[in-house]
Amino acid sequence: MNFGSLFRGLSNFQLPYSIESDPYHETSQWQLFEARSKKTETLDKHVTVFRPKAGADRRFILNGLQCAKRIRFPGLCNVLDVMDGSSNGSVVDEKTLVMDSVLIVTEFVKPVDDSLNLCAEAICMGIWDLCQALDLLTSKFVIGNLSERSIFYNESGEWVLFGLECCKPVSEVQTGSDMFGLEVERFNGSRMRGTPQKWDMQCLGNTLIQLLTKIYGSSNKIPSEWIHFLDSQSKNGSRGVKPFLTSLQMTKTWDQCSAIIQNYIQLKELHVSSEKIKVEIISNFNCTIRDHLVNDNSGDWLKQFTPGFFQNLIVPELCTMISWMIQQQQQQNGAIMYQSTIVMSVALLLEYIIATETRTQQTDELLWSMWRLSDREIRCLLLMHCHNILQNDNISGKNFQFSDKVFPSFLQGLADSEESLRLLTLKNIPCIVQLLTDRQLNNELLRSIAKTQVDSSIQVRTETLLVVSRIAPELSALTNRDAVLATIFTKSLKDPNSETRLAALYGLEQCLPLFGSEVIANKIMSVIAPGLLDSDSGIRKSARTLFDKYLNKLETAAKEKFGNDSNSGEDNMSKKPLDIKKFDRSEKDETNEMDQMCIEFLRGLKISSTSQVNLNETKSGTFMSEMQPKLNSSQLSFSVVNSNNANNNSVVNIQEDEGDDGWGDFDDIPSDVEETPVQTHTASAAITTTNNNDGNGDNDDEDDDGWDAADW
Repeated sequence: MNFGSLFRGLSNFQLPYSIESDPYHETSQWQLFEARSKKTETLDKHVTVFRPKAGADRRFILNGLQCAKRIRFPGLCNVLDVMDGSSNGSVVDEKTLVMDSVLIVTEFVKPVDDSLNLCAEAICMGIWDLCQALDLLTSKFVIGNLSERSIFYNESGEWVLFGLECCKPVSEVQTGSDMFGLEVERFNGSRMRGTPQKWDMQCLGNTLIQLLTKIYGSSNKIPSEWIHFLDSQSKNGSRGVKPFLTSLQMTKTWDQCSAIIQNYIQLKELHVSSEKIKVEIISNFNCTIRDHLVNDNSGDWLKQFTPGFFQNLIVPELCTMISWMIQQQQQQNGAIMYQSTIVMSVALLLEYIIATETRTQQTDELLWSMWRLSDREIRCLLLMHCHNILQNDNISGKNFQFSDKVFPSFLQGLADSEESLRLLTLKNIPCIVQLLTDRQLNNELLRSIAKTQVDSSIQVRTETLLVVSRIAPELSALTNRDAVLATIFTKSLKDPNSETRLAALYGLEQCLPLFGSEVIANKIMSVIAPGLLDSDSGIRKSARTLFDKYLNKLETAAKEKFGNDSNSGEDNMSKKPLDIKKFDRSEKDETNEMDQMCIEFLRGLKISSTSQVNLNETKSGTFMSEMQPKLNSSQLSFSVVNSNNANNNSVVNIQEDEGDDGWGDFDDIPSDVEETPVQTHTASAAITTTNNNDGNGDNDDEDDDGWDAADW
C-alpha cells in the first residue's frame, strides 16, 4: 500500500512530518518509513515512522503500541509521537483504532543486519548496550518475542530495542503464564521452553547468534570462544543478563576490547558531567583510539564502528570540548594548561572527520578557527590532513568556503620561518588550486611561489618546481602562461644545486603538452640548451633526452603545418628545394665566380662615337666627351661634341646618339636671366672639352688625348 496516498486523501489534516512513500525496512508486524519533522521546535529532524503492515495481528499491534507509550527505559527506541491518522493526529483511541492509521514516530533507526561491517570493539559495545537494556527491562517485564528483528541502531551508533508485541509485566505473566505461552507461540511459531524468564534468556543467546552471523557473514567466523557459550545460552537460558555479560567479559575477544568499552561506558555519562569531567573522559577515549591507530598503522579501523557513533556522538562533543579549552586558555592569558590536550584532540578530531566523512556547520566553523591560530603544531596537523579533508565527498570546496575562510591563512605558511611548514604548505597547493578564484591563483599564489623559488632551503626550492609543474594546467586563465613557466624554469636551471636544476628539467618535461610550437622554438629550446653543458652528467643526460622530445614535437608541428618533404604541395613543385650544401664552395670556386662577373660586366658595356675626330688635328679645337646612359638599357654610350672655334662661349653642333635620350626637351626652355651662354656640362653626364690655348697656341702636351689630369 502506498503510504503517501493514504494521507493525501485525509481531509482537513496535514501530518507534522514529511514521510517517504516507500518503507526502507520491514519486520513481521511493522513497516519503517523515513521522515522529517515539520514542527517548529524540531524542524527537519530525522525520524522513523513505524506503521503496521497490512494483515498484522491487531492484538500484537495494540500491545506493542501500549509498550511504546508507557515503557521508557534507556536502551529502548526513543518514541517521540504516537498518532492516529484517522482522527487528525489526535491521541490513539485503542477501542476505535484503525490499523492503517496507527503511526509511531521514533528517533531515526536502522536495523542491525549484514550491511554493517563492524569491528570487534563495535560488536562488544553493541552487546553491552543490548544487555544493559535487557537488564532493566527484564527486571519489570517479560519480553517473550526477543529476536534479531527487534535490534536497531540509532543515529548515535547505540543499539536499541523496538517491537515489544508480546511484552507483559512480570505480575501478569505469573498469574497467567499459560496464556502468555500461547501468545508467544502464536507470535513466534514455536512453543516456549521453560519459564518465561528462561525463555527470554534463551532468546538472548539465539538473538546474538543470528546477529553475529549476519555481521560476520557466517557463523563459522564468530569467535570460537563465543560460539560455544552462545549456543549453550540459547538452549537452556541458565544465565541471567548480568551473569551472561560477565561471562562474555572473561573471554579473550572481549578482553582485547575492554579499554574502549570502559571508555564507552564513561561516554554514556557525558550528558550529566561538568566540562572538566568531559575533558577527562574524552581525552581518555582519544588516548585509547590513538594507541590502537598507532599499532594498527591505519585509519580504516575507525570506519568499522556502528554508523553514527563518531559522527553524532564523539565529533560534536569533541568540537565543543576543543572550543571550551581554547576559550579557557585565552582567558588565562596564554596559559598552556590545556595545550597538549588541544593538540591531541585536534589530531584525533581530524582522523574522525576524514574516516567517517563527517561534515557539519560545527566542524566547519571549528576548522576555520583552527587555521587562524598561530600554533605551529595545530597548523602542521591541518596541513597534513588538508588534502584528505578537501577530497572528502561530503565536503565540496564551495560549501567549505576554502577560498574565503582558509586561503589567506593558508598562504601565510609559504612565508613561515619553519622549513617543514613551508614544505607542507607547498605540497598541499595542488589540491587547493581548483578551489581558488582566478585572482588568488594567478596573482597571490604565484607571487608567493616566486619567493619560495629562491628559498634558502634546497628542498623548498625543489618542491616549488614540482608544484609548478603540477598546477601548470590550471593556469589556463593566465594570458602569458608560456612566458611565466619559461621564466620560472629558466631561473631554476641556473640554481647552484643540481637537484633543483634536475627538478626544473622535470617540470619542463611535464609541461611539454602545454607549449605551442612557436613558444618551443623561440623560448623553450634556448632554456634547455644550457643543460647540455651542465657539470652534472645526470642533468646533461636528462637535458639531452628532454631536448630531443621538444625537437620531435617541433618536427611534428612542422609536418602538420607544411606537410612531408616527399609530398610537397603544388606551390613547391615549380621550384627546387633549398639545400644547405649549396653554400659549400672552395676558394677556387669563388675566384672563378668573380672572374665570370668581370666578363659579364664588360659584355654589358657599349661604346659609340657620334663623329670621327682626330684629337691631334687642331690645337684650338674643343673636345667634349659625353657619357650618357641610354634609357631602358644597361649599356653605356659615349658621344663626342665639337664646339665652334669662332665662339667658345656657346655650345653648338651637338651630335647625339641615335634615339631620343629624353634630354633634348629641355633645350627650348628659356633661362630666367639673359646671360651670355657659357660652357656647361649637360645633365646627361656629357663631358664638353675645349682646346686649351695657353697663349702660344700650344696644347698641354704634344699628344693631347683629352684625358690628362689638367683637362679634368
